[in-house]
Amino acid sequence: MPVRIINCTEQSAEPAAAKLKTSIIVSQQNSFESRKSNVVMDSDEDDPLLCQQEEDDDTTPIKQASEAVSNDGGACQQEMEMTKRRKRQFDYQKFNDKRIMSAQQERWNAVTMLPAMVYGAYFVLAGCWLGIENIEMARRQSEGRSVDNTAPTNLLGHWMALAATIFSDKEFDSEDTTTIISGCINFPWLTHLHAFPPLPVLAGALGIVVHAPFSFLYHWKYATKLHPSKRLEHWSRRLDHAFIHFASACMAYATSGNVPYFLVNVVYNLDCALKQFEEKVRPRRNQTRIAISILLYILPVLQRGDYRDFAQLILIFTLSGWFFIVYPIGGYSHAMFHVVVAFLPNVIMKSACKLEVSREQIELAARCAVRAGV
Repeated sequence: MPVRIINCTEQSAEPAAAKLKTSIIVSQQNSFESRKSNVVMDSDEDDPLLCQQEEDDDTTPIKQASEAVSNDGGACQQEMEMTKRRKRQFDYQKFNDKRIMSAQQERWNAVTMLPAMVYGAYFVLAGCWLGIENIEMARRQSEGRSVDNTAPTNLLGHWMALAATIFSDKEFDSEDTTTIISGCINFPWLTHLHAFPPLPVLAGALGIVVHAPFSFLYHWKYATKLHPSKRLEHWSRRLDHAFIHFASACMAYATSGNVPYFLVNVVYNLDCALKQFEEKVRPRRNQTRIAISILLYILPVLQRGDYRDFAQLILIFTLSGWFFIVYPIGGYSHAMFHVVVAFLPNVIMKSACKLEVSREQIELAARCAVRAGV
């Protein structure tokens, strides 16, 4: 039986040729599809309406997504603002809760207002504004000149002339500038008050003494009975805060001795006092205005270079402010705030004695003291 010998090279060449033919056909088909696709794309580009429609179809989902993101962002922002408001409201409520005091604590608030009032009146009536050194200087001048302890009218200010007119045993003649008057006070029950106090000293004492009764009234009578939610709008509390501004205006003259500056403070503090009686109470705004009024009457002390008194004032307000804001001992913190502020009249009125406008009246009082045999 004949055997056919097959060449391996020929046998393997047939499948290779078939594969090559198949790959050529596939390549031609792909090339044709590519050209067809290119023709379609070119025809689409030539049709503006079709291009615009395709662009709209492509951008519509993007626009919708953008609008959705924008709406979500606005909603998120509103939610964040509401959360912040709730947080602020919660913090403010917590801040107020710390300040709800018992009837006993409110009475302590009232009692601690009295020392400053008593000291202010005592400082004026007891002649604490007249120093021993002033009396000694007047005595040396009197012994050197050997004259009556009186002063000519042309050396007196308007306030001294008024005091002389009221209390002098000689009648004051405004046209006769050579008339000798004493201007001294001789009250048996006020042995240390030899003359009227200087106006800045009197202004400081007046502010303290007039404000204290209104604060005492609110803390003692109404704050002990009213519900905490009703205290803020009560007329007694409004009066308390209004007369804080009255005291601030008086203090501005006590520390400056300057009438125009005093009038500016009067206008500002009067506006603040009137705002206390608005229908809607705004505690944060009112407290800010009180802080500004305090700053206005301590700045003149710094301006004239009295750094020691200024440092004492800063210390008083820093410590009292700490008690008022932090409330470190709970409901008794407000009473401690009043105790610290009670040191204020001493600094303010002693500072008022150093003013040039106070000097003449202090010298007159010293001469009156020498005349009285002090």
